[in-house]
Amino acid sequence: MLFPVPEQDKAAAYAVYRDGMQRVVGQVADWDEAEQRQRFAECFARGTLFWFRRHGQHQALLSLTREPHGLHLHLIVVLAECRRQGVGRQAMAAVHALCRPGQQVTLSCFRHDKAVRAFYAELGYRLREAELHHLQLEWRECWPEHLP
Repeated sequence: MLFPVPEQDKAAAYAVYRDGMQRVVGQVADWDEAEQRQRFAECFARGTLFWFRRHGQHQALLSLTREPHGLHLHLIVVLAECRRQGVGRQAMAAVHALCRPGQQVTLSCFRHDKAVRAFYAELGYRLREAELHHLQLEWRECWPEHLP
């Protein structure tokens, strides 16, 4: 289940964010701690940060907004101790369950992160747009070619 990140969890949530993002961001740009803290603070202020919890434990951090087309996933970071246990799939299933009929989920991922790209492809995400360092992806519950 997804739960808003409360004020008292802000520091812990930033630590999860930094742990999950520093390596991948560092492959395309220098990690600027002040800039990253500012970005994180803006997400927190907008109320877009959520914990994915299972068995009473925080297992992933997500940033998610509702858009006219459906949902946009800005971020998902699975906690280090929960990786390779299906948590990412379960968190994404929770995101997909929030979509209304006919809506889609959009996100971007780093072009160079082949494991993440494969993960999203397995979940049914398709390329929407390619940029220098990022790929814009989208998911629909039912793609038009699968309709009767």
